[in-house]
Amino acid sequence: MDVAIVRIEKLKNSTNIVFAGAKRPFIYFDKKESKIKIVKGDRYSIGGINLRRSELKFNESTINLAKGDIMYLSSDGFIDQNNANRKRFGTERFLILLNEIATLPIDDQNLILQKVMKEFQKNEPQRDDITIVEIEL
Repeated sequence: MDVAIVRIEKLKNSTNIVFAGAKRPFIYFDKKESKIKIVKGDRYSIGGINLRRSELKFNESTINLAKGDIMYLSSDGFIDQNNANRKRFGTERFLILLNEIATLPIDDQNLILQKVMKEFQKNEPQRDDITIVEIEL
């Protein structure tokens, strides 16, 4: 199982995000620099059979976000969805898309993400859950 977990710590003039990821990244839009940034999670998941499971330690990263920054938490469903040619949407294309729409209102971003996926997917069945949580600070 893959997961991204955040703890949100509201400070006086900013917000600290403490992130840990099991095969999932933390993606955020830095409004000041006007670009998408990514913090990678660990390369192992939280489920499955692993003889050393009790010894696994997940790394935490602390990211300071300012008012107007947007954080994105997602399952791998959007990225892993394939089209009729069995081509995945892919991480790179997803990050480019987020960067293109990040300055729009959250509701508009949601509509664009749905539209882009529908056009990409066409008649292919959905392979997995598609979850994207967007939080503007």
